[in-house]
Amino acid sequence: MNVLDPLELKYRNVCDIGLISEKKIDTNLLELSCLIGEFSDVYSVANNNKELAALDFSSYGKRKLKKLDLELINKVIDFCNEKGLEMLHNKQSGGMYLKTIFFLPHNYNKALKLMKLLWIPIHTISIINHKILIGLLLGYDHDNIIYYLDKNYNIKITREDIKKGDIILNNIKVSYEELQKSINVVHSTSIKRL
Repeated sequence: MNVLDPLELKYRNVCDIGLISEKKIDTNLLELSCLIGEFSDVYSVANNNKELAALDFSSYGKRKLKKLDLELINKVIDFCNEKGLEMLHNKQSGGMYLKTIFFLPHNYNKALKLMKLLWIPIHTISIINHKILIGLLLGYDHDNIIYYLDKNYNIKITREDIKKGDIILNNIKVSYEELQKSINVVHSTSIKRL
């Protein structure tokens, strides 16, 4: 089966630069977000415009998505499955909303790292570095990470801090089995329609 891209051409290359950014947000991205919400990030991963996307794909998160264009979201899911998109999902109830990480197979290790950073405390990493690492894994550019931390947390960082974050990120080692010892995580090679 060859599933055609369900989105109009104007949406195909929009990629979330972050909603808190000094940069002008693409109006096509805003339109797409009104249609499929955070699933626009998942679509961007399927199109190789982002390495990872994270959102809540639990029952609660799916209820929010069902308030959007459900038919279009399901077409995007079919497209993502055709592209080989996979997901890691934390089945734990409660906690924060980033329970599901979507990725293409070549970014599996990055997805494992993001799941670990989101759900397992790493006491050797400072809070600032923790936020930098999550931003890097989600594909935000350096300027956006700097602006986000300043605007939301009044934390001033530099590009040097982000370079140090890259080094820390490269040294994080994690396996699926290690994650399963701490959280109830499952790995799926396809996404179920809503």
